[in-house]
Amino acid sequence: MRSLRLTKCCKECLVRRRVVIGFIVIVGGAIAVAILSGPRRGTVQWHKREFSTAMDRLEGNRSIDRLSRLWGKITGRPVTWEIGAEEGQALILKLDEHRIALIEHGYLIEQKVGTTNNAITVSMRCAMNQERMIPKEHREFAWIADAAQTNWVTVIGRREDLPKWEEMIRKLDGP
Repeated sequence: MRSLRLTKCCKECLVRRRVVIGFIVIVGGAIAVAILSGPRRGTVQWHKREFSTAMDRLEGNRSIDRLSRLWGKITGRPVTWEIGAEEGQALILKLDEHRIALIEHGYLIEQKVGTTNNAITVSMRCAMNQERMIPKEHREFAWIADAAQTNWVTVIGRREDLPKWEEMIRKLDGP
């Protein structure tokens, strides 16, 4: 029998092949882990993520939107950010769907807060002052859902955040 002797070139090719195969296996494994480690559909974490994604799109706060604004500042060209009416409606429906699911899961609660003034006036004051009066971490999943022609404001939010919202409503419900 003849002994197979590999030349130096063939040995290098084998090593390169193994390195490439190893790299492909590692990248494939990392992608699989990333996909499988995400929250499962229908869980609170999944609804929170989907809600935040839709809100970021609606408000223009995605990474690509921020990069676009930065590029506009660098080049001196104004960047217009618009979403179509259909896309806007779809995003609003998606937000409602995930908000309702988060309420059903118990992550968010609805609370009515009584006011002495017209609830619409109070809710508009809240909208204008919320950034100044409520820290960002207490605003992420909280908002005023309903302020009809009554003296009640409906606030939806996390249980631990609602006292801050109630306090703000009470402060802004002045004469």
